[in-house]
Amino acid sequence: ERSWDLARRGIHPDVVEIDPPANQIRVDDAHTIVDEVYRSPIEGARKVIVVFDAERMNEAAANKLLNFSKCKTLLKAIRHSKSVTKTLRLL
Repeated sequence: ERSWDLARRGIHPDVVEIDPPANQIRVDDAHTIVDEVYRSPIEGARKVIVVFDAERMNEAAANKLLNFSKCKTLLKAIRHSKSVTKTLRLL
């Protein structure tokens, strides 16, 4: 229950929200995602990374995440990380 309370208040150390104020999610934001994936969770068993409005990701940022996901080092990080992308646009 403590974890839910912290997450609802936006202060859980293992929940990272990527919601940049700009019109685009840029390479710097993609670097933040990659950096967070490598950090171990502090309180829970997993770290959760939420990317809001994923359709705002520019091509360079998308390529950064795609290249990262192809790396073998992701296998180690993925054991303690989960990512969620959220979009409002329906295809």
